[in-house]
Amino acid sequence: MSFWTRKTNELRKSQNFYYYFRPIAIFCRILGVLPLKNLNDCSCQSLEFRYLSASTIYTLFLFIVCTGVSLYFFDFTNLEANILKSSEAVMWRFVVIALMIARAFMYCFFCVNRSKKYVKLIKLLDLFDKEKNKKNRKTSIVKDDSGLISKVIIPVLIGGVTTAVTLVDFVTFCYLTLIHVNSQQFPSIWYVSFAILGLWQVLPLYLYIYFAFAVKNNFKTINKICLELIPIRKMYLAPEEHQPPSNMKEILRDIRLLYVLMIDTVKSLNSSYGVFLAIDQFYIIVTFVVNLYVFFFTSNKDMNLLYFLVVNVSVILAMVFVSHDITGEANKIAELMQKLPVASLDMDSKLEIQMLLSQIFATPIHISAAGYFKMDREQIPSVSLRIYQ
Repeated sequence: MSFWTRKTNELRKSQNFYYYFRPIAIFCRILGVLPLKNLNDCSCQSLEFRYLSASTIYTLFLFIVCTGVSLYFFDFTNLEANILKSSEAVMWRFVVIALMIARAFMYCFFCVNRSKKYVKLIKLLDLFDKEKNKKNRKTSIVKDDSGLISKVIIPVLIGGVTTAVTLVDFVTFCYLTLIHVNSQQFPSIWYVSFAILGLWQVLPLYLYIYFAFAVKNNFKTINKICLELIPIRKMYLAPEEHQPPSNMKEILRDIRLLYVLMIDTVKSLNSSYGVFLAIDQFYIIVTFVVNLYVFFFTSNKDMNLLYFLVVNVSVILAMVFVSHDITGEANKIAELMQKLPVASLDMDSKLEIQMLLSQIFATPIHISAAGYFKMDREQIPSVSLRIYQ
């Protein structure tokens, strides 16, 4: 058996986070969105990011080439004059395109600048699965075989459909706008370049949703471990009839250690995406207002504007809801611990519960946009009010 085959079989048997995430990471690296080194290795321990590396240079080269090709075929000598001669609707369409390209530039800078923090986030998520499998081998949670469907197939299908719709809509809208002011026809390479720029509108957000879902599911897994190993509900309703398990102290210690690991993971997620979320929320508000104005208050009735807007709003709503669910799942652990009848527990178990609750209340779990606001459902009416005003 070759070294590569042996390592791949070891990775498949472990079925940790990196096993499921690796195909998605390789696809994103091909498109320049995830410039990490050693993605071909079967272990995430060798993952790293360097500014002077082939992956980073490839990302910058791909983005510069696509931007250059997209602009190369413009007739700049007459472009400004043609725009000024065009209708108000066409001029506003150029404003929308400028916002899209500016967003792509922002995402490119973000992916290159924050990829080093991606490495820590991936390793923490993978470490959680290793610790969970090691500490809870006898539980049905570890034996769950639905990981391939929920962690690879469904995310790939959703991400693929969203990306395809965004690509078609982005390229079509840009073509229909530029054809009004540019006399020459655009070659196939122009469409490919603009399509890759369009990918940068979705894939960084898609990666955030994938990471956030993994974090939410990990907190949910901790809750399941609590309920499966400790008869919390029975002990809460009838404490005299149901005694805690003999290894109660070890179970609570393992739960506490897993929760502490998830605290570090949430901090890493916030550190990786905080500033990005704040800027992107501002961009979405501006784009929402401009797109609606162009569609309803000018002569332009291009449905691509609304399609693009619907896709972006849907992605943002998905980000908000999954971020909100992270907080909800994390808070359930405290609720479960508070239901335990303390009187029937030994002193060591009481100490473990006290330490766990202290960590929960000392470090509230939430996703923050660089400290400006929390990513939860309360932001939906707040943002809607800002747009209305």
